[in-house]
Amino acid sequence: MTIVSTSHRLLTEEQRRQALEQLDNLPQPPWRPIPSRELCRMLGVSLQSLANWRVRGTGPEPEDYLKGQGNRTYYRPDEVLSWLTDRTREPWEFSRDWLAKRGLETEPASRAATEWLIAEVDSLL
Repeated sequence: MTIVSTSHRLLTEEQRRQALEQLDNLPQPPWRPIPSRELCRMLGVSLQSLANWRVRGTGPEPEDYLKGQGNRTYYRPDEVLSWLTDRTREPWEFSRDWLAKRGLETEPASRAATEWLIAEVDSLL
């Protein structure tokens, strides 16, 4: 079994590849949180593994504002994608790419411009 490098040595290379593909091709915007059960399915891990990573601080960061709503935990796909790529890309870059695939590009391609575009179009998506 091949183990992936440093920040997410918790996944095999195959699990990582499949998760990157699924998360990068979501129909909904990557800034909209998904439930932990859906993330587990994409990562190919159990709910308990994800909970253990959360407690140990080794997994992707959950959404703070959605914690405590019952027993559910949510994750932003763009944050998970950043975690899967060892933080070599920022979460806003994945959101920018998702928007660009749909013909919504910003000039210049910056964090501020992407956040502005998200605020403008989020209610329309």
